[in-house]
Amino acid sequence: NLHLKNDKMEVTNLQSDFADGIKLLRLVEIISDENLGKYNKKPVSKFQKIENLNIPLKFINSFLHEVGIRNSYSAENILEENLTLILGMTWSLILRYNVSQISEGDKTAKEGLLLWAKTKIAEVSNGKVDVNNFHHSWQDGIAFNCLIQAYRPDLTDYKKLTASNKVDNLNRAFDIAETAIGIPKLLDASDMVSMRPDEKSVMTYVSFFWKAFAANTRKRLAGERITSVVQREQAYEDMQTQYAEGAKALIAWLEGKTELFSAKPECNSQAEIEVV
Repeated sequence: NLHLKNDKMEVTNLQSDFADGIKLLRLVEIISDENLGKYNKKPVSKFQKIENLNIPLKFINSFLHEVGIRNSYSAENILEENLTLILGMTWSLILRYNVSQISEGDKTAKEGLLLWAKTKIAEVSNGKVDVNNFHHSWQDGIAFNCLIQAYRPDLTDYKKLTASNKVDNLNRAFDIAETAIGIPKLLDASDMVSMRPDEKSVMTYVSFFWKAFAANTRKRLAGERITSVVQREQAYEDMQTQYAEGAKALIAWLEGKTELFSAKPECNSQAEIEVV
């Protein structure tokens, strides 16, 4: 929905909302920045819906095969509302376009994301808050608040939170992330506390923090590079000005000396010249 909202589309039922192929096709186009071609914008018959679905599914199956995943998804899977396969397909998209972009050394995307979160949280908490997985480590909400504090210390302070107030801590982090950083609420605080948190859901949610903060880092670095270029150009202009002024002064001095040496001597004899 975060990606589809610009098209004024929304998925309210994952099991049935992809049935005509339009939302799935637009979702794939938006997150991949690819144009998948023409499609039927008002599909009525089953044949038209299958035609629409086959366009994004061909794209999805293609990149799955490229990375060695043998799973293939068909239009029938979606029309039959096979929730397990639809969830698998959705996770494949998330993994490809949200999580797989994360890089930390030679780690896998999952390992890299965990290492990044673990490092940032340890920096804020001086090692007091430890993160080792994408389920129980996040259950009391402290880790989420630490992650926010790592980049936006003005928004929260994990030291003021109590680990036993899990739901409050989680909701605090989720609310701040949504209102101040623009990260949608993908998790439910009550579900996080009442059962073992879903690893893929937590991983996906944390990846939004990585993307948001990595984007800020890139903007900052770009700004620093622009400032450096401007300063270099300004120094070059100053040097040109100094050179021009120096050259002008040198020409004036040379002209003065030329005039001096060109003037006829006022002495009447060699003896007078020698005395001078």
